[in-house]
Amino acid sequence: MIAEARASRTGGALIIDDVPFIRKLLLQHLRRAGWRPVIEAAGGREALACLKGNRFDLILLDVALPDVDGIDLLPAIKRLQPKATVLVVTAAASPPVVRRAKAAGAYSVLVKPVDSEYLGSLLRELREGRKDG
Repeated sequence: MIAEARASRTGGALIIDDVPFIRKLLLQHLRRAGWRPVIEAAGGREALACLKGNRFDLILLDVALPDVDGIDLLPAIKRLQPKATVLVVTAAASPPVVRRAKAAGAYSVLVKPVDSEYLGSLLRELREGRKDG
């Protein structure tokens, strides 16, 4: 596991992406927006292990994972973390991919490379919404 699963029992964020550079970039954005703790997973199996022992308010999910299609993982994520907001982050955001992600429970689909200003604003809004709600 990339990050310690014991880090979050009270909310926080989970990044599920197999590319270390992307995880680092998303981690920086999350921290700047006030999200803590942030846990990282490099694949579907690792993500499921994190999801079972922690509570997350936000999950950033890549579609192209080495061991599973991220959208196929969404129903399990929503079953284990029904209150979590899931943002799908993908380089392959064709209309069918966006429809599948939304139908599976994604809050939004972001296209890589994600605009930094937009991502920061969205993460702050989601964080504030969680604090107020």
